[in-house]
Amino acid sequence: MKFFIFTVAIYLTLIVLSFGNLPQTFFQQDEWAIFGNYLYWDKAHLSIFQRLFVYEQYTHLVPFSNAFSYIQFTLFGLNFAPYSLVSLLLHVINALLVLSLVNILLKKRFLGALAGGLFLINSISHQAVTWIATAPGTVGSTTVLLMSLVLYAKYLTHQGRKSWYLWLSLLLFLISLGFKETSIFAFVFFPFFGWQFMPKRTFKTLFRLTIPIGILGVAYVFIRLFFSIFIISSPSIPAELTQPSIPVYLFRLIAIPVRVLAQSFMPIPFILKASRELVKLAYPHFAIDNTPDPYLVESVAADILSFFIFSIILFTRVILRSYWQRLKAANTARLFDVSLVFIALSALPFVVIPGAAGYLALLDGRHLYLTGTFSAILLAIVLDAAWSKFNRKTFILFIVLALLGLFSTYHVLKVRRDISYQMALGQLRQSILHKISDTYPTLPQKAVFYITSDAPYYGLPYEEPIVPFQSGFGQTLLVWYNARIDDLPACLFEHQYLYVLLSEDYKECGGRGFGYFRKPESFNQAIKKYELDPNNVIAFRFSSSTNSLLDVTEETREIIRRLGKL
Repeated sequence: MKFFIFTVAIYLTLIVLSFGNLPQTFFQQDEWAIFGNYLYWDKAHLSIFQRLFVYEQYTHLVPFSNAFSYIQFTLFGLNFAPYSLVSLLLHVINALLVLSLVNILLKKRFLGALAGGLFLINSISHQAVTWIATAPGTVGSTTVLLMSLVLYAKYLTHQGRKSWYLWLSLLLFLISLGFKETSIFAFVFFPFFGWQFMPKRTFKTLFRLTIPIGILGVAYVFIRLFFSIFIISSPSIPAELTQPSIPVYLFRLIAIPVRVLAQSFMPIPFILKASRELVKLAYPHFAIDNTPDPYLVESVAADILSFFIFSIILFTRVILRSYWQRLKAANTARLFDVSLVFIALSALPFVVIPGAAGYLALLDGRHLYLTGTFSAILLAIVLDAAWSKFNRKTFILFIVLALLGLFSTYHVLKVRRDISYQMALGQLRQSILHKISDTYPTLPQKAVFYITSDAPYYGLPYEEPIVPFQSGFGQTLLVWYNARIDDLPACLFEHQYLYVLLSEDYKECGGRGFGYFRKPESFNQAIKKYELDPNNVIAFRFSSSTNSLLDVTEETREIIRRLGKL
């Protein structure tokens, strides 16, 4: 108990050091679409089944994630801090589950604590924790899957082999799929895990372990097919999202696991920097004025480095194999192999990604959150082996500890820097929303927002200036006004109206009207088409140089009254 309390205290300290400022940030992007969906659920009085399984689900089937996120919205509304605290709590729980899993398999508490701590401060996948829209699905799914693996490990190592460990483990695995489907690869992982740690490694025992997993897999496939055919209507797939040819799949089956393994240990900024140097060194004809071609850097060069990092990982495994054989540490070697296989198999869902995204060599960090649990275990095992091997050589131990300190410091500071950026951006976004709602606390029955900007953001071309929000600002205003001030009809939240980043439109339904425009051309068309009343127009102008919002409502209304347009 003392060790557990001490470990929790250390983990909480690490959380404060790394993520302490997270409650002071703000919603980033998809949260607004999610909140709009929940408002529609309530206003349209959808049934529980429609809410969790049907509305806006399309190819997804994540009822537990939907329920968890909806409960948070019901409790917290647009108060960001509680969402972040729940996310951080789950993150700490996941670190403790990593500790528990290692301790069950190896009987090494300190090694487990080290693995949990390394996972806790991992900056590679921290966006899964800091981005509240993805936290319920990604972090929640990881929590339940780790609980499943812990119980499965107990079943494999328990002398009495209590069957309820196995069945509860599989139930939790099914629940994890209901949070996010990316854990589907575990249908393949569980038999391998069982083969490595079962007391008697016989095919008969493996067959007995595989039967319940196979039954569960068949049941899950049946459930997904049932919903796909009879319940959920999938949207038409654009041509650019069609699936590639068989040879592409075969290449991805090799390349994507290699990428995931490499990027689970090496942060993308490091890979990009090394890729640029590689292009300048080996392919100078693809560098103009000593600046490498970015497409080559982020594709071919990044892949070359990923394969190089992968080869280092395999070489490390070969070196450690003989060391563990001398120590008769078979379980440590098995856990190393299990971790490698887990990370590689976790890449399988990315193999079938349609469209251009399936060809990306660099993966978004949040997709590596689940793999981060076992990459932390791998790293802890290597550090433990180095400590055991060189425990009498002070200088080498000093180097190992120094590297661990530098590694930890880098990740802690990287998380803090990213959160600091989100703090500044969140404060700006909140100031914009408060400025608008404080200036116009109530909306006309047919409100029309016309909000211009002098700069683009998030990679948009200069002819598309927007306010610094990562989703359609019209839908953000809808959610903001409804939650704080005004009760708007359900139809204005249906099908994520105005959510797409560049959306502009006007709509009347349920006795109310609401519109949002940012370009004079589209606004003038709407004025003519809908015969908009100038008195219903609310206009602001955003200045990127001062990050300020200027109320230009009266002058905009006057121009429309005189000219009938802008």
